[in-house]
Amino acid sequence: MLFRSKQVAADIVRRQLKLIQGRDGLRNRNLLLRIDDGVAESLAEAGHDPRYGARPLKREIERRVLGPLAAALNEHAISDPLNAVIETREQDVAVTAEVRSEEERRNAYEQAATAEARANRASQQRRAARKLLKSEPFREIQDLAAAALRLQKRRS
Repeated sequence: MLFRSKQVAADIVRRQLKLIQGRDGLRNRNLLLRIDDGVAESLAEAGHDPRYGARPLKREIERRVLGPLAAALNEHAISDPLNAVIETREQDVAVTAEVRSEEERRNAYEQAATAEARANRASQQRRAARKLLKSEPFREIQDLAAAALRLQKRRS
């Protein structure tokens, strides 16, 4: 893919950063990852080369984001709840990972509990809807509605 615009390069970097956030290794870990807005522009500036397309961008992301992020995460136990930040500092990308404070842990736990409660409620509602769709009264209503439509078509 050839591109001439640094804006297109920044859009590609943003898309790649979103993919990084969705990786299983990060999602399954107790990790809150925040990526500052300026990171995409900084990486696009450093990796933009219209002759080679997106390959230099990928290398910049690997060298300046993925490698340092892996190193920062490996400094902590996998069970540690972490806050990781990827930000720009003096035209460079900096990656930090710190163990969350007790208050942040409580807030994250409460948010997870709320999300879990919503998911359980949605699951219960789906089950109830499926049960309703299979019920005899619902089938009778469907049959009556179909019969009414047929009768209306005959009259028209």
